[in-house]
Amino acid sequence: MSSSLTDARTKVSRLLQEQRITLDDATDSLNDAIKNAVDQYSQDIPIEANQSVTGNGTDVYAVPSAFTYGFSTLLDIEYPAGENPKSFLMKKYWSVFKEATGIVNIYFQRNTPSKTERFVSYFTKYTSDIADVPAYHDLAVLNLAAANACRTGSAKAAHQSNDSRRASQVDRTAPGRSLADSAKEYERRYGERLFGNKDHIAPATAVADYDTEFNSRHRRPLHPRDDT
Repeated sequence: MSSSLTDARTKVSRLLQEQRITLDDATDSLNDAIKNAVDQYSQDIPIEANQSVTGNGTDVYAVPSAFTYGFSTLLDIEYPAGENPKSFLMKKYWSVFKEATGIVNIYFQRNTPSKTERFVSYFTKYTSDIADVPAYHDLAVLNLAAANACRTGSAKAAHQSNDSRRASQVDRTAPGRSLADSAKEYERRYGERLFGNKDHIAPATAVADYDTEFNSRHRRPLHPRDDT
């Protein structure tokens, strides 16, 4: 798992060096490449988070602070929190609504958390922080970052005249290897590690398979009051 942007940059540099690729303006280029890779990943496989809230006796609560309206999805509400096994409300008993003022709230349709109860909101969040990427997808995102870096380098090279192109952009000891080719290969690795195919956009079935495999909240009991 990459603990920071600096850590990720070092790892991406190693990936590029394996293919004998170096780039001009490496620090800035790699920083942008990594941030863009995490942005793409957070759309392909939304990162899940949760936030615990203490009730106030009302049926209206603000969405979690990391919830981004238009991107995030509220997946589940555990209520009351702390039970074993966990108890979740049916989705027909809560909703997310954006007020005319722009404030986004969660509305409880049936159950109202008291001042002595807690509930936990499970949601997807947008992120551009490599440290938020789960360890099992770290290498996939690093490969996508390498693809982004190569693509940027290729675009820069295309706008340079032959006499100003620098040998550092592509190591000529790797015959037939171009930055554009390398970008495609790294992107293929990203898709393969995430979805088992070369496409970097997640098909709906891949996301469903991922949810079933990694989401521990599946096959859970419903809230006991939901049956009445």
